[in-house]
Amino acid sequence: MRVCDNVEMITDGGSPANHADVTPHGLSLDELLEVLSTRRRRDAIRVLEAHRVKSNPQRTYVTVAELTDGIIVGRIDLSGERNSQTDLEGETKIDANSRKALYVSLKDNHVPRLNEAGLVDYRPQARGSTLQPLPTLNTITDVLKKLETLAEESAPEPWVDRPW
Repeated sequence: MRVCDNVEMITDGGSPANHADVTPHGLSLDELLEVLSTRRRRDAIRVLEAHRVKSNPQRTYVTVAELTDGIIVGRIDLSGERNSQTDLEGETKIDANSRKALYVSLKDNHVPRLNEAGLVDYRPQARGSTLQPLPTLNTITDVLKKLETLAEESAPEPWVDRPW
């Protein structure tokens, strides 16, 4: 049965036998959607990609603390000229407990998942855990941008009255 052009209805709950489930970047669709499923990982991907594009060839890695600060302010600053706590509070008004919660969440959950997906090379240590964006991060960033654009374009107008 045809639902629309070039799309077949799947009645058994699976996927068509001729469907290639692995995307060019090595992740299945389910794995890709899992990686992009949380806002923190999407924030980390955006910040890491921006850092990768601008990075100094002599230092391509970032620490989890730098990634934390980067997510808070929207970019990673490796200049060393800022007092992170003072400047971060001045720019974003985040308290120390919220910053620590973000750091722990990144270190214990989100960065390891990005590592498992092959987007970063993560080297956990007791202090100063580092991660290095891998080339696949660029592809995932492109996918994320396309999904965000699609979501914005298909978002309903807030003033439209819905019967439900």
